[in-house]
Amino acid sequence: MGLPRESHVTTRGATGATFGRKWPKEGDFVIVPYTFNANVAESKREKVRQAILRYNEVTCIRIRPRRGERDYIEIKDGTGCMSDLGRSGGKQSMTLGRGCDSMRGIIIHEFMHALGFFHEQSRFDRDRYVTVVWNNIKSGANVNFNKMGRETWDSYGSDYDPDSVMHYGGNFFSKNGRPTIINKATGRAVNYQRRDFSRQDLLQLNRKYEC
Repeated sequence: MGLPRESHVTTRGATGATFGRKWPKEGDFVIVPYTFNANVAESKREKVRQAILRYNEVTCIRIRPRRGERDYIEIKDGTGCMSDLGRSGGKQSMTLGRGCDSMRGIIIHEFMHALGFFHEQSRFDRDRYVTVVWNNIKSGANVNFNKMGRETWDSYGSDYDPDSVMHYGGNFFSKNGRPTIINKATGRAVNYQRRDFSRQDLLQLNRKYEC
């Protein structure tokens, strides 16, 4: 089975290093309301709830059913796996298409986008740690491998992390089956990791939201 068409983001509301406004706190917890579109099957809803439970276990983020809040995420079925970036205001979208519920980490990844995090390989310092093999990338897909400027990216003091749930796999957007991102430490394609948060993911998340 091929990989799901994952990790596109829309940047409505994204500004500078903040990537959209942060979600609000109520006491010690950050509240992120959500609803399901009617087109989401119950089996997929249960996979979303499992990913949400993981946030509840290891972070101060509480993703919960909407209680009338103005700002919230609508989760819907569709094409690809994608999310608005950060808290963009009003109803914002997260699309979980075919295969997007095949691994818990894919859903964790999309909620990380909604919380304001971009892809790890877009860091300004990524060329010290990975090599992007431009000749192996599909036509028109180069934009997915662009770096952000130092003034735009806030890593919250974390190290570059090829094992991040926010990092592309080493064969993403390959036109010929060969690696598109090589880990300089191993000389091999970057591992596709969608099991769980990495330690650096949790560090960034908890520092951003002051957990």
